[in-house]
Amino acid sequence: MYMVSSSSPKEAQGKYQTANSVHLLVVNKKGEKSVKGRCVTCYENLGRSGTIVAGKLKRAPQVVTTCSGCPKKPFMCKDCYYKTH
Repeated sequence: MYMVSSSSPKEAQGKYQTANSVHLLVVNKKGEKSVKGRCVTCYENLGRSGTIVAGKLKRAPQVVTTCSGCPKKPFMCKDCYYKTH
């Protein structure tokens, strides 16, 4: 299992905070295949249909990583993971 975590241990911050749990960004797999989903934080910010930025349609990225310590194990991109944790 591939894991990505922050370099220094610190308490979880933001709305994904839980008590006594280790938050790691892990690749979500089902058997041999990676399962994709849209980053929940980007999806909340951009909306379902996306937002037009500088003349281009910007949507939430599809990612294969989830936070293992959060209650619902949401899909998260690296940028949002580091912002919320």
